[in-house]
Amino acid sequence: MVHVQAVHRFDPPLVTGMLPRPASYLEVLQQGETHDPSLEDQGYTIDPAGGEPIRIELFFRPYAFLELGDEVADQKGRAWRFDAAWDWHPFDGEQSGTPTWPLQLLTRHREPTP
Repeated sequence: MVHVQAVHRFDPPLVTGMLPRPASYLEVLQQGETHDPSLEDQGYTIDPAGGEPIRIELFFRPYAFLELGDEVADQKGRAWRFDAAWDWHPFDGEQSGTPTWPLQLLTRHREPTP
């Protein structure tokens, strides 16, 4: 069991000397391990589309209220579309980052929320 700490995307895919080139990595820590910002190398990276057989099963969802396609505003007022776990698309055209919690739901099923 692991805890996902970060999702890294590479566009174009990362040049590692191996094929296929990874387009994303999941940065994970083993269950019971605490993140230590002073450590440069901690945890593991997983290429979700890599050749290694892995099984991913969701045990906890930190944003349970979101549905695919929801549009939200983050704490900084930046607007995002939620397309899947770890798949966020900002509306400002910038390709980096992830939303800053807490989130405010703006639209669901393309309809404004009250």
